[in-house]
Amino acid sequence: MTLTIGNKEAQMLEKETNKLEIVKLIKNSKNGTASGIDRIPYEFYKFWMKKYEQYRGNEDNPTVKKVESITQILLKVYNEIENDNLHNDNFVLGTMTLLYKKKDRQ
Repeated sequence: MTLTIGNKEAQMLEKETNKLEIVKLIKNSKNGTASGIDRIPYEFYKFWMKKYEQYRGNEDNPTVKKVESITQILLKVYNEIENDNLHNDNFVLGTMTLLYKKKDRQ
């Protein structure tokens, strides 16, 4: 088992997260799952992205001017964490849930 990464992978990790990576992540995430212990499902992010895209460019709607794209918000957060070295042990926490098979549930 290799425990190191190559130069190409290291260079990729040195780059800032970009908006396209976040959009791909959200769009390709499985519904009914959540990325962290906050248990916010991916459907939330997908819904926000969809609604923002529907209203984007509609300057007549005063509500839109106050709302920021979820991808832009996440981009700011991820890059601030990466650039300011704001890593926290809680970033690796997760939640495990026991799932029973239909026959085993009692």
